[in-house]
Amino acid sequence: MSMRRPAAWQLATIALLAMAALALPLQAAAAQTLRIGVLAFRPAADTLARWQPTADYLGAQLPGYRFEIVPAGYPELEAAVASHQVDLVLTNPSHYIVLNADHQLQRIATLVVDEQGRNLTAFGGVVAVRAGDAHLQDIDDLRGATVASPERGSLGGYQVQAQVLQEAGLDPQHDVTMLFTGMPHDRALDALLAGQADAAFVRTGVVEAMLAEGRLAPGQLRVLNRQRLPSFPFLLSTRLYPEWPLSIQPHVDERLARRIAAALLSLPEDAPAARQGGYAGWAYPADYEPVRRLLEALSLPPYDGQRRARPVAHTDASVLPVAAGALVVLTLGLLTVLAVLARSKRQIAVLRTELDRNRNRLDVLTGNLPGASYRCLADNTLRHPVEVDQGIEDLTGYPAAHFLSGRVLFGDLCFAEDRSRIDEAVAQAIADDRSYALDYRIRHADGGTRHVHERGRPTRDAEGRVWLDGIVLDAEQLRPRG
Repeated sequence: MSMRRPAAWQLATIALLAMAALALPLQAAAAQTLRIGVLAFRPAADTLARWQPTADYLGAQLPGYRFEIVPAGYPELEAAVASHQVDLVLTNPSHYIVLNADHQLQRIATLVVDEQGRNLTAFGGVVAVRAGDAHLQDIDDLRGATVASPERGSLGGYQVQAQVLQEAGLDPQHDVTMLFTGMPHDRALDALLAGQADAAFVRTGVVEAMLAEGRLAPGQLRVLNRQRLPSFPFLLSTRLYPEWPLSIQPHVDERLARRIAAALLSLPEDAPAARQGGYAGWAYPADYEPVRRLLEALSLPPYDGQRRARPVAHTDASVLPVAAGALVVLTLGLLTVLAVLARSKRQIAVLRTELDRNRNRLDVLTGNLPGASYRCLADNTLRHPVEVDQGIEDLTGYPAAHFLSGRVLFGDLCFAEDRSRIDEAVAQAIADDRSYALDYRIRHADGGTRHVHERGRPTRDAEGRVWLDGIVLDAEQLRPRG
């Protein structure tokens, strides 16, 4: 077993939770349609073609359910969430934070994009100008310019660029004239090329996509404030932020939510749904605190000091209850201060949601799985974890505390004849920067033999250390029943 949680991927490959959960029967008496609202930053037809294979994959993994993709712009998606016309939401991180403030969504996974053989869990924005406009050389040259953008609510198409302007001493609200074109992002580049704007803000990857489609000619555009990151393959003008979260509405049954998360986290990189979707899989929900801080610094919703009218009447409470059992007892003093500083119930909702995020993450994903998730340093072949959940006791007979303290090492439980094969497979996965899947035997505390299935992925932290994040499952319980 290989024990740790992703730094870059934020526990990314508990994309492993899947196997067991998929073997557990779901109680669904009759076929039920679940609708996934997807923010369409490219044309709606492209969005549908990209994501319907994933919906079909989920339907195949969860008998009795069918999944339908609903491409939508910002106002349409907000209306669909408010009226419960969608059950799951895939949108950009800042839009998720806005929706979460009103509707208490729960994120269950973060998208992992596959681009040029690299697995990406972050994206940013581009500041594009026409190649022939020599007077525009840096961000400060945009003072007084007209800038095309898809929407003020777009993280990759306005907000990250607004941060760059702000850091360069420009006021995004007053020093440039914004031309909001609406979704998709292509329209902002179309406006730039048509001479309607001096610059355009779009999400990373859009320029490359339009070049590949023949809608842009090579050398037609330049990028201001270009950032060159060896590990990031797209044109970039801004900082990077976590990729899109998939979240569920409060009315979705928690057990069903776990099954959906497990199915997505177990999706192989080479699965047809992933290939057609242009992504490498799904990771454990990322930490979106940097996005929240960005919105707060720019005084953007939900930190704009005023409450926006909802597009559709909504009868549910828009903030978390003031009394929330034991959690309120623990956070009452802090929330009193926040109530003074936050000025609006909506802001309090966002802050309280962020305070509560860590408490619910693993519970949503790991409940009812016949095994345990883990994290450990890759240089420790005996697998001394820094994190392992309580399911390890059912699997091995030893409590989690014994593994965390080093009293029991997982590698010592593996059969000697399996050890070299395990170590070689993990070493090769690290060398190839890919996930691994293993089947082997361990010795239970009661003296018996257990057959286990392990799935994991190596990740590197800021210091260059390699970690292993994964899950080890009871193979017997993964076999089909009946």
